[in-house]
Amino acid sequence: MRQQYGFVFLLLLFISKYHAQNLTTISPVEWNGDPKLCTVNPSATPSTIPGPPLPKFSNKAEFALERVEIKHILNVSLPTEITMYQQIYDYDANKLIVVKNNKGFINVEYYYYDILKKSTYYKGEFCVVTDIPKENNMDSASAIQLPNGTWHIRPMNEFMLFSNENPSRPIVRPIYLGQDIVRGIPVDKWQTCYINKETYQTTRRIWAFAQQGVVMPGSTIENYAIPVQALVSASVVFPNGTQAFEVDEVFNVLSFRPGIIETTDALAPPKGVFCASGPGQTLVSLKDVGVSWPNRFSVRVDTSTSRSSRWQRFHLRYDQGRDGGSRRLRYDFMPPGSEDFQSIIHDYSDNLTYIIDQRIGSCKINAGVYIPDVNFIYDPIRFFVKHEAHFIFNPPENAWEFNGFRSCRGNTIKCTILTTSVDNFPPMVDLDTGASTGETWQATNIEYGWSVRAPYARPPSDQPKQFDYPVSLYLKMYRFRDSNNPSPLNILTEDIEYEFYEMSHDLKPSDFDTSVFDAQSERQTSIYSPPFYSSPNGYKMRARLYLNGDGNARRTHMSLFFVLMRSLNDPILKFPFNYKVSFCLYDQTSSQRHIIDSFRPDIKSSSFQRPRLDMNIASGIPKFIPLEMIQQEGSPYVRDDTMFIKILVDFGEIQKTLLPYALSLNPGLPMHIQQTMIKQEAERRIQLQSDEQLKRL
Repeated sequence: MRQQYGFVFLLLLFISKYHAQNLTTISPVEWNGDPKLCTVNPSATPSTIPGPPLPKFSNKAEFALERVEIKHILNVSLPTEITMYQQIYDYDANKLIVVKNNKGFINVEYYYYDILKKSTYYKGEFCVVTDIPKENNMDSASAIQLPNGTWHIRPMNEFMLFSNENPSRPIVRPIYLGQDIVRGIPVDKWQTCYINKETYQTTRRIWAFAQQGVVMPGSTIENYAIPVQALVSASVVFPNGTQAFEVDEVFNVLSFRPGIIETTDALAPPKGVFCASGPGQTLVSLKDVGVSWPNRFSVRVDTSTSRSSRWQRFHLRYDQGRDGGSRRLRYDFMPPGSEDFQSIIHDYSDNLTYIIDQRIGSCKINAGVYIPDVNFIYDPIRFFVKHEAHFIFNPPENAWEFNGFRSCRGNTIKCTILTTSVDNFPPMVDLDTGASTGETWQATNIEYGWSVRAPYARPPSDQPKQFDYPVSLYLKMYRFRDSNNPSPLNILTEDIEYEFYEMSHDLKPSDFDTSVFDAQSERQTSIYSPPFYSSPNGYKMRARLYLNGDGNARRTHMSLFFVLMRSLNDPILKFPFNYKVSFCLYDQTSSQRHIIDSFRPDIKSSSFQRPRLDMNIASGIPKFIPLEMIQQEGSPYVRDDTMFIKILVDFGEIQKTLLPYALSLNPGLPMHIQQTMIKQEAERRIQLQSDEQLKRL
């Protein structure tokens, strides 16, 4: 209430003062400024000392300002206010960036003169877009229209409201006042007077520039002017000449440089803030700028949230298939509160989820790939997998704002920054029950940082440059503390950050191999090898493997079978098929203790007659190897979740004693070389046997 009484008192004082004055008015045409400050006719008396040439200004500059403001309304002085600014001015780029720090509240303004829009980022949290004023000669940041019709930032002399020689706007010529010392720096002082006849507004500026020859931190060989200080007095008067109020300001210019040396980081908007400017805003799809996740990849991810100082880690693998018809996602992580790693595979094609305990090797198979809503603050890993469509598979189209370039991961990587916003996302989850509350966050900004591993590589002519490496993903969530009071001062934010490492487009066959678990659950009891031929014009065949056993070998042995297949070569081949078949399971260590077993076909069985269907009935060795030998920790027959099995069809009647030798040969050797080596080994053994017999005689 005290503030209200003070306001009423001030208003009454204001009105009484006005009525106490002479009511004779001055027309705007005849009014030339507030005589207490300056007038344009007559103007101020110049110095009797011959002045130097008018200051010369650069097209680019960056500098800091300390602004001390004192307001007077009639006879009442308001408290002094100090504001710090940092400004980056670029006439050639038609851009202006202003950082404002008032009482610890930092706002950043980005001026885009080509579209007459200003984006203001408040405290680095949210953004508001407004129009840039046009042709306001009292506002240095207002846009001017060039002869070609485009809108542009003012030249530096007009931007500083120092002078104007353009006849399309009011001519302003500064008056030299003489020399002085300001902050210990020898300066030349100039006065300018700007008025607005319509609003009876007057602004006097007394500029101090470092004298030529004085060495300043921003001095250049071009002798560009280095401003040191501006004393500004502005007033508004009533038409009868009574001064309504006056503002006195001191602008101390600090660290002025006639050029821009800031990095791209300093020029980029704040992290994770999307700036919606409404209709006409240029937004892109990620794929349009060469940003897209590959159809298959492996990447390690570190993640943290605004509520956690500890990073969580997970390994993400993704396979969309060559034709995009299948989609599988795997992530390996340590669940919160657990000491054991867990692997989860979502098979979106079969609508199954595999939950694998890496310590004991067990697997639980669930129908469906649905993940309940999770609290992102405490479970950012499952949150990422739950909403991966937003980030990987199906990101928003024509919704991303390009925010320039920024250093990522310290200063080691330069990233292109793209930001979007998703309304009413994500759902809010009760911490105690883990269930959705039915409410959502007001909005979530999503920011991607992508880089290029081969920056000099040329992309295809019909495609944009490919940003092939995701570096970071940053999410900032917004909601109002009080939904009934949607004020910028009432905003609550939380954030998640994901950092990506060791991105690879290669996947191992074992990454998504669920055959063992499918066999154990009897969902898929067997798997087939790809078809192969005994020779270009020979028999077509394949192997069939029961990882968990078949028949009376079920759950005790791995079963391995041989299958004849129908082919175009069959009319010229001999049937029934009667050649011995050998299986070899490779020992992948240096011990080379391979498991070898053979069988000779039963020519009376239908399995070895000429195929009438696509495949004959499989036949082979049900108890090929005990399961415990391949399931035990450190099994030499399983490395990196991979087994190697060789099938040898013996058309040359290899002796049984030669079989281990034949199967131990380097599989990479051409077949005719292997056959030659087998023949030579057979001859060597015959010769050795002959020599032994001669010794006995």
